[in-house]
Amino acid sequence: MCRLLALATRAPTTMVDVLGEDLESFVDLSRQHADGWGMAWYDGAGGLSVAKDVGPAHTSDLLEKLSRTVDSDLALLHLRRATPGLAVALENTHPFSERYFLALLAGLEQAGSVEQALPDLFEQIAGGYRYTALNFVLLTSERLYAACVFNPDEEAARLREDPAYYHLPYRVSPDTVVVGSSGWSGLSGAPGGRSATARRWWSSAAPSPPACSS
Repeated sequence: MCRLLALATRAPTTMVDVLGEDLESFVDLSRQHADGWGMAWYDGAGGLSVAKDVGPAHTSDLLEKLSRTVDSDLALLHLRRATPGLAVALENTHPFSERYFLALLAGLEQAGSVEQALPDLFEQIAGGYRYTALNFVLLTSERLYAACVFNPDEEAARLREDPAYYHLPYRVSPDTVVVGSSGWSGLSGAPGGRSATARRWWSSAAPSPPACSS
């Protein structure tokens, strides 16, 4: 299971400014989740940028630079632990800005909003496929969405070892929403949830493509 981190802030700022040393704790998870990393963020004008690498995050000079220099009010960071048989390659490295969206976009056309489309999408996947976890983070030009959906029967052994392994804890303050996978100090003791939505504090006049990581 990969590790996820996402931020929504009142004003554009860097990941380091928001998380401080806790960001280092998250990146250190890449010693186990070492099959690549990806970062996506929106700038102040609603433009989407994505950076990826197939190496482990804790050795990346690029990630170190981006975490200290990119100002954004919506951003996510993904640490990949590759599925057996799926190559460690950029095309398989999250986050994705186009791939895997056909089902969600079809649901959006019918439901009219991400909030209404997601429950049906999860139900379709759970009903038609064997799955371990469907946790994901989605950024649009205006919102951060996070969902925590996992199959306790499929991963009973893992959950006996670490009951919170698939949780997505979150922290809300007057200026910041932080959502992240379990296992790092930044959200230790924070509540977990099945799903959450954070609206950015400004609206973009033009729609932008989404970015998603799971």
